[in-house]
Amino acid sequence: MTNNLTMTSATYATSPISGFGQALQPGGYGVAAASLFSAAATSVELEARVLFAAKPTTRNSIIAMQDRLVSMSVTTAGLVQVWFGYVGGSNLALTSTASIADGAAHTITAIYNATAATGQLLVDGVVVASGSTSSVTSFSWTASAFGIGVYPGSSAAYTNQGVIDEVAVFSPARDSGAYTPSTSPYTGSETDLVALYHLDGNGNDSVGAATATAYALTGSATLAVGSAATYTVQPTGAVASATVVTPASTIAGTFSPTSLTFAAGATASQTFTFTPSGSGSGSLSTTNNAGLADPAALSITVSAGATAPGAPTFTLTPGNGSMLVTVEAPSSDGGATITGYPIYAGTSAGVASGASIATLAAAGTYTISGLTNGELEYVNVGATNSVGTTLAVEQSATPVLSGVTIAPNNAAITYSAWNWLVGSTSAKSINPGAYLDFCFSGSSLTLNFDVSANLAPLPTVWLVIDGTATLYTLASSITATMPAATAGWPIHTCRLIFASATCTQNRWTPQSTALTLTSILVATGGSVTAVAASRRKKILIFGDSITEGYQTLAKIVSGTNTDASASDVTQAWGWRFADAVGVDVGIVAFTGQGLTISGNGSVPPIPTTWNYLWSGQARDFTTSPDLIVINQGTNDGGKKATQAAVQTAMTTFLTALVDQFPNTPIVVMQPYEGNGSYMTAAYRTTVTAALQAAIGAVNNGLITWVPTTGWFTAAMVSLSADGTHPLGIATRQTISPAAVAAMGSSVNPPPRSFSSI
Repeated sequence: MTNNLTMTSATYATSPISGFGQALQPGGYGVAAASLFSAAATSVELEARVLFAAKPTTRNSIIAMQDRLVSMSVTTAGLVQVWFGYVGGSNLALTSTASIADGAAHTITAIYNATAATGQLLVDGVVVASGSTSSVTSFSWTASAFGIGVYPGSSAAYTNQGVIDEVAVFSPARDSGAYTPSTSPYTGSETDLVALYHLDGNGNDSVGAATATAYALTGSATLAVGSAATYTVQPTGAVASATVVTPASTIAGTFSPTSLTFAAGATASQTFTFTPSGSGSGSLSTTNNAGLADPAALSITVSAGATAPGAPTFTLTPGNGSMLVTVEAPSSDGGATITGYPIYAGTSAGVASGASIATLAAAGTYTISGLTNGELEYVNVGATNSVGTTLAVEQSATPVLSGVTIAPNNAAITYSAWNWLVGSTSAKSINPGAYLDFCFSGSSLTLNFDVSANLAPLPTVWLVIDGTATLYTLASSITATMPAATAGWPIHTCRLIFASATCTQNRWTPQSTALTLTSILVATGGSVTAVAASRRKKILIFGDSITEGYQTLAKIVSGTNTDASASDVTQAWGWRFADAVGVDVGIVAFTGQGLTISGNGSVPPIPTTWNYLWSGQARDFTTSPDLIVINQGTNDGGKKATQAAVQTAMTTFLTALVDQFPNTPIVVMQPYEGNGSYMTAAYRTTVTAALQAAIGAVNNGLITWVPTTGWFTAAMVSLSADGTHPLGIATRQTISPAAVAAMGSSVNPPPRSFSSI
């Protein structure tokens, strides 16, 4: 590692991170004489330790960068921003959602995969932003110099406004996602380390491994004919130039590989194997072509006795939650009886590094049970005799339930309007209250989901088969429990309802709480058909946590339950109202959201999000609602928004809805009273006035006002989780009947034709 820095205005003080010596102070910066690379690589990882006591005041504060490759800075809002490509032109830019200008030390990491054109931004080891691009046209590994605290070559002044400590560059990238940052400084000998700057005030501050003058050779002294032994070659530092190390032995045998090549600057060890074909005592040695001191030859003794057996062969046959392993004996037992065939299995590669799950006394079959359908399972098998165990080549397969696979966009599946994105490989929603209906034939039903992007606590879903509902926590696959009473029916009904999602994880971008259906599996010979009749009228409801069903089941108690397990949209007023009047409903509600207030999970206020499923994904309004109901304002009142701000936001929202749906009636509901612990009576009055003024400002005869005084009051505290969010019993007894009386005639419902829960 070279890339020395020429430092300017550099001052150093004790690092804010214990054990890290000194750190570069604000105002100081350094520039390398050239780029970090002499040729293109496949990936790069830039890591830096920083502390910003305050947000930068002028321009972005550069942490470290090589323009046209990777750049890292802190914006005037205190957010971390990274670019991959040309800062002034085509690039992939990622920005954190939270400020790091908090006076605490943070580890910032940028990872770019050039092959896939994907990038990640991590703060303290956690991925906070990621993306991909096909348009980074000005990307270059060699065009620009590397700098710390400065934009090399820029005519604009970029002043370092933070404390910077230990900048490290790895290529290939060391990490592919979240990781735990090291709590001690790097030594300079780490694998794939391209450059390292401790920023301890030592002049040029480029740290590299010492130049190797020799290398070590280690490995087994006792071998057996036909059995491979592994040997390790370790340079004493970084080799100065490309070096080839060639092994040799006085005993006949084969080496694999026949030589090892260390690239210039390499410090990591390499291994080779020696498989003797003759027996006796002798030596094993190595030579090199770069003038390094060769190590002393190793004395070895090769036994002509038994060896480990050959590798067995095996096949995998996937089943329903199971895997059949069929084992065949190897062609050679190594001269000793094979005593067993250990079987290894797991959900990640390299299963033989762990304990075996079973051992067959003889070649034959073994069934691995209790597996998850749709989840890849890795399996390996060994053969063991008195000398040792020889492994086969690891294999993998996916357990599946046999049957007929139905794609999410099958025409027989009816999705609730306005809260799904449906395609051939997935159907996705982030809104509790989203649902789908279909009929199916056959004796079994499994729904498969993509949960790879979800973070805990996972959503819950209702699966309703022939009117019998079962609540599940979302998993990669859910197999329906078929009701005994209807098992003999030739056709069954199914409704899947998105019951709850957590508000503790990102919902808007990325969507870490989504319900993503990937396929439906029915029994062999089965099929899906559309529900015979659906409700003819559809209403669209916009709301907040009360509409979403937050804490409708129970009050959240730390360590006892989660917001996902304590919540259920089917116990909230919107779902119960739609079910009572017999209409289809699309529910768009986010906990914490208001007209002027962003919701939990990074959801912006409703006037800017009503027409999007999530960030960047437009909501499909091909179907116009027969009625729109708005139940917003509680969070504006709870956060003490001004009357003017609420009125302006509501006017904007209503105007946009009227423009989109000029013939659709709109009902604006007054926020519920509650016990006044969150939104006081005074602020409810303020919000009420603002909403009514907005209705007057839009001046459209299709917009009506519904007062809700008395629907949910302080006297009903025993029917509430916290005085603001009604339990399901309050909705059923008081709120839903009041809503039906006030708004039921607005949709003139037809007779009900499909009942959910």
